[in-house]
Amino acid sequence: MSHAAGNSTPDPQEPNRHDPENKQHQDEQQQYPQSGSEQSQGWPAYNQQYPGGQYGQQTQEKKTNILGIIGLALGAIGFILACIPGVIFFVWILLLAAFVLGIISLFQKVKFKWMGIVSIALAVIGTLVGVIILVALIGHAVGEEEQSASSSSSSSSKAVNATAHYGDKQTWDDGLSVTATKPTKFKPSEDAFVEGGTPVKMTVTIHNGTDQTILSQQVHLKARSGSSNALPIVDDQQHLSNYIPSDIHPGQDLVLNLGYEVENTSDVSFEFKAYSAEMDTYQVKYTN
Repeated sequence: MSHAAGNSTPDPQEPNRHDPENKQHQDEQQQYPQSGSEQSQGWPAYNQQYPGGQYGQQTQEKKTNILGIIGLALGAIGFILACIPGVIFFVWILLLAAFVLGIISLFQKVKFKWMGIVSIALAVIGTLVGVIILVALIGHAVGEEEQSASSSSSSSSKAVNATAHYGDKQTWDDGLSVTATKPTKFKPSEDAFVEGGTPVKMTVTIHNGTDQTILSQQVHLKARSGSSNALPIVDDQQHLSNYIPSDIHPGQDLVLNLGYEVENTSDVSFEFKAYSAEMDTYQVKYTN
């Protein structure tokens, strides 16, 4: 029995430690631990990722296109303001900044480069629009200045004191004309009031050949003798008065019989002055 115990039959399932192949297998297990004990032995697991990515490559994310965003905003604001007259010089500063920022953003490693392209396009189009509006404003200003100068010249030509002799017809370019006869002495009626000067009478004919109505209150008549104004005489019996009875409509003639009291019959001047609805001035002075 003791012999049987000392010479027990080896278990066929138990590996033979003296077998060379089994010894080599044990050495491999010691050198390469099993996956269950990999982390405990300090070995990296097969599915553990190394720093920098799955294959050790670093991935660089592109930055946001800040300059493109700023350039796009400046370009949009500049384009809108370019359509508003009066701020064109301030607009060009915005458009220039948008153009520069758009170009710089295209050479950066950023996302959304289309913002830079759009800001450049807005800057260019806005500049063209601004130039067109500026040229139009300059042309309009020059046209108004020329029109104002022409109107001023026309008005000033009518405002110049024209001179004429009694009996002559003074005609302006737009068709208004005046004729004054030479003053002659007359004997006033008993109900006419004369202070002591020499009474004279004259006839003034006004023809309105313009397309505007000459208002009665815009017509002024005055006679002078020597160094003083002649006093008007109102004589109802001889139909002499010194006021304008009605407005003078286009195409209408107005005949006025005027009487004055003068110092010297050989030195009598008569002045006619009228204004149109557009404040054009008509003025003429009659002398002997």
